[in-house]
Amino acid sequence: STNPDIVIVGISGFVGLKYALLAAKYSKRLCLANKESIIAGGNFFFDSVKSYGCEIIPVDSEHNAVFQLLDSERSDIAAIYITASGGAIRDLPIEKLKDVTPEVVLKHPVWAMGARITVDSSSMFNKGLEIMEAHFLFNIEQEKIRVLVHPEGKIHGMISLKDGTVKALLSHADMRLPIIHALSYPERVKVLEEFEPSGIFNLFLPDHQRYPALDLAYDCLKDGDGARVAYNAADEIAVQAFLERKIGFTKIYETVSKVIDKGWPKVLNDYESIDNIDGKVRKLTLEMINKC
Repeated sequence: STNPDIVIVGISGFVGLKYALLAAKYSKRLCLANKESIIAGGNFFFDSVKSYGCEIIPVDSEHNAVFQLLDSERSDIAAIYITASGGAIRDLPIEKLKDVTPEVVLKHPVWAMGARITVDSSSMFNKGLEIMEAHFLFNIEQEKIRVLVHPEGKIHGMISLKDGTVKALLSHADMRLPIIHALSYPERVKVLEEFEPSGIFNLFLPDHQRYPALDLAYDCLKDGDGARVAYNAADEIAVQAFLERKIGFTKIYETVSKVIDKGWPKVLNDYESIDNIDGKVRKLTLEMINKC
């Protein structure tokens, strides 16, 4: 009723899609922190937001960084890079992952976050979701979306240009910064604490054997709308089961992969269809977990 200029959509999970669509209908800008809106909604979500005349500014630190870097370079992109800390168990031997406890996984070395996203950081399901998010946000081919592990959490995103140069955005690991940017864009707001880009910055490719959720995310982008909905919903249920000690850490990926393999519609054209598949996925995932 107030027709706000800006709405921050910070609701976690699939339920955020419903409210992001509602907010887009009545506001001029969505500051979007709910990645599930993009992943589950896909083209339907973006077509709806566009029809309302609303713009989207991402609040996720990685996507906000890429958004800023792309501002003047969109036609010259060779690749975009989203960074990942690797989570609390990045250096744990792979053979020990199946026995890791929730208490260990929840001790994130860089960010203070909610339980699900902290677990997803260690499995890189979160980064898989961000690969899908980047595909739709920036309208870029999935082959050009790449992940780099960056333990220090100071480089939040990079773009590689066709002339062989790379641009990066560096800042403190502080979510207030992308929020401020999303609220004030295209202006810049002065902050009290300056960032000193000194020290050692490590960047390396992720081990896809340790993080199979990454390849699964790329596969889901190819497989269509239902597969993306399944990736998100099954992970949400499986992570909760891990936190409740019903399944082990490595069972998260195994469960999600099995759910996706059941096959899901390639095209979902409206909210009701998306919501229906989300519900079916959650029910199936719970049934699988209860049989473990």
